[in-house]
Amino acid sequence: MKSPISDNIIQLTPLNIWEKIFSPFIDLNVRESYLYAEQSNNLLDTTPEKIKAFIGILIIMGFHSLPSIRHYWSNDKNFFCDRVASIMTVKRFLKHLSIDESVIAFKGRSGMKQYMPMKPIKRGFKVWALADSASGYLINFEIYTGKNSNNLTEFGLGEHLVESLV
Repeated sequence: MKSPISDNIIQLTPLNIWEKIFSPFIDLNVRESYLYAEQSNNLLDTTPEKIKAFIGILIIMGFHSLPSIRHYWSNDKNFFCDRVASIMTVKRFLKHLSIDESVIAFKGRSGMKQYMPMKPIKRGFKVWALADSASGYLINFEIYTGKNSNNLTEFGLGEHLVESLV
């Protein structure tokens, strides 16, 4: 009986394997993004290579954590990350960022569970998400744990969310 895994997989690099798995999804994402932009009368400047670069930056940011996203392009040598800054400018990286709330369905018992009658998912965990609005990729998120006035600045929850997610 033949194995479902190709015999030459041993010869492939991890990057080759990653591309075999994810390239079809990235290509589909680019095609559908252009279709959506065309239907919305918007301009879009993206390619599969740019999406891969964006994902690569997110991976680097995952293991090379800094206090703020802007620090990767900082003039301060203690924060600047050449691997990120040489791939994409900060302006392009931050161009299509969006913050929105979402609900993760949960029916168990938890003090963090929220009830939102106007949402399609009525009960669950409320999550604030920072995502790339052009590609839909999640960049950062924060689970809402209830009202906490100690962490809020003079401008309230909105500014606190933007500061903590970006």
